[in-house]
Amino acid sequence: MEQRRSRRAGALIALAFAALIAGQTLMAASPAQAGDVYAGVTRPSAERALSFSFPGVVMEVLVKEGQKVKAGDPLLRLDDRIDRNILQQLEIEANSPLKIEYAKRSVAQKQVRLKRVQEMRELDAASPIEVEEADLDAQLAQTQLKLSEEEQQTARLKAEAQKLKVDLATRTSTIDGIVQRINVKEGEYADPQQKQMPAVVVVRNDPLKVEVFVPVAIASQLSDGQELEVAYGDQQEWRKARITYFDPVADPGSGMRLLWLEMPNPENREAGLQVMVRVPQK
Repeated sequence: MEQRRSRRAGALIALAFAALIAGQTLMAASPAQAGDVYAGVTRPSAERALSFSFPGVVMEVLVKEGQKVKAGDPLLRLDDRIDRNILQQLEIEANSPLKIEYAKRSVAQKQVRLKRVQEMRELDAASPIEVEEADLDAQLAQTQLKLSEEEQQTARLKAEAQKLKVDLATRTSTIDGIVQRINVKEGEYADPQQKQMPAVVVVRNDPLKVEVFVPVAIASQLSDGQELEVAYGDQQEWRKARITYFDPVADPGSGMRLLWLEMPNPENREAGLQVMVRVPQK
C-alpha cells in the first residue's frame, strides 16, 4: 500500500513538472522535433551495497568516497591475521609429503616381513598364526597409506576453504563505478547482519538510468530499445536515450506508467538531476 502511494505521488509530481516543462519547451520546438515532454530524473545505472561475508574489525579502508574504482578493486579489509596464521598451518599440512612417505615405507616394511614369514613357513620355521599376523600387518599398512592420502586431500580442501575466507576478508568492488559512501572506519566492527547499513556503496553513473512516468496510452506506443530524446533542465541540448524497461504495473490512480531509459554520460554528471524526456507524437 505504501509503495502504491509513493508511486502515485511520483506520477503526480511528474505530471505537474511535465506540464511546466511542456509549456516552456514545446513552443520553441520545430514541427519536426515536436513531441510530448515529460519530467524525469537520472539515477545510477547500477548500485551495489557491499558488505562482508562475516563480521570482523576493519583493518584498512583502501578507498575514499568519490573515488573511481574498477570491478575487482579492493575497498576495505578486515583484520585477517589469525585467519592467515591458520591458513599457513593448513598449507603446511596439505603440502607435507612426510605422512604419505612414512605410510609407504611402512607398507614396504610389512610386505618384506610377510614374505620372510611365508618363506619360514615353507621351511616349517613359522606357524600359521605368525603368517596370518604378518599378512594382517601388511593389510593394515596398506589401509594406513590410503588413510594418509585421504587426510592430505582433506587438509588441502581445508586450506582452500581457509584461503577463500582470507580472500573474503578483503571487500572488492563488483562493478566499475564511484564510491558513493563508506559506512565503517578503521578499527570499527563491521557486521554483515546490519543490512540497513552496508560497509560501502558503489554506484555507476555512466551510463545513467533515466526514470520517467508517461501516460499508459503513450507507453503502449513505445517499444523496448526505442530511442527517445532527453535534455537536462538547465540545457536545451537534446541527447539520445534508449528504453530498457517498462514497469509491468501501471499506477491506477494517475494512469501513468514508469519507464527506464539508458543514457550515456560522457561528461560524468552526477545522478539525481531533473531531465526532460521527449516522446515523439504518433
